[in-house]
Amino acid sequence: MNSIKNAADIYISNVSVILKIIIIYSLPILLINYYISNYFYIYFDLLGLGFIGAFVVSWIQIVVFALLQLPYIQVVIDEEGGMLKVSRILDQVSSKMFAVYLIGLVQVILVAIGNIFLVIPGIIILLLTLLFPYAICIDDRKGLGSLKRSAKVSSSHLFKLIGLLLIMGLLQGIIQLLILYGGMVLTNSLLFLALMQIGTSALCIPLFTFILALNYMNWTNYADKEVWD
Repeated sequence: MNSIKNAADIYISNVSVILKIIIIYSLPILLINYYISNYFYIYFDLLGLGFIGAFVVSWIQIVVFALLQLPYIQVVIDEEGGMLKVSRILDQVSSKMFAVYLIGLVQVILVAIGNIFLVIPGIIILLLTLLFPYAICIDDRKGLGSLKRSAKVSSSHLFKLIGLLLIMGLLQGIIQLLILYGGMVLTNSLLFLALMQIGTSALCIPLFTFILALNYMNWTNYADKEVWD
C-alpha cells in the first residue's frame, strides 16, 4: 500500500508534467489504438469470427500498453534524480520506443502461442513478461534479456504482482463505470462516450505505471544498485 501512496504523491507533485505527456504522447497512441482495435473487431465480426477478433485486439492492447508506460517509468526515474523535464523524458522514450515495440511483438507471439493451447498458459506468460518495459528503462536490459529479467522478477513476486494488478484493474473499472454513467446522463453520443473512456485511461495509466515502477525498483533493490544475474 505504501507504493500506492508514493505513486499518488508523484502524480500530484508532477501533474503538469504528466498532463503534457498525456497530450503529446498518450492520447495520440490511444486514439490510433481505438481506431485500429475497432477496425479488427468489426472486420472479424463481419466474417463471423468475433472470438478471433477479440484475441487479435487483446494482442494489440499488449503492445500498446507497453508503449504507453514508457514516459511514466521515466518520470519515476527522473523524479528520483531530480531531473524531471518533459523534453528529457520524451527524448529517453524516443530512444527506447522501437526496442519496446519489437520486444512487445515477441511478447505477443509468446502469449498467442499460450492462448492457442489454452487461455491459462497465455495469461501466465503475460504475467511473467509484463515487466519487460521496466527492465529496459530501469535496468537498461537489451532485447530478449528484458523478457528474461521480467520473468525472474515477476516469478519472484508473482502473488504481489497479481494483487497489484487486481487492485489497479478494480480501481480503473470503478472510475470508468462512474464516468461512463455520468457521460450517459449528459449525452447518448457513442463517440463522446468513447472519448471519455480514452481520457480516463490516459489519466489512469500514469498512476498505475508509477505503482508498478516503484514496486519494481523495490523488488530489484534499485536504490542499492543491486545487479541481478
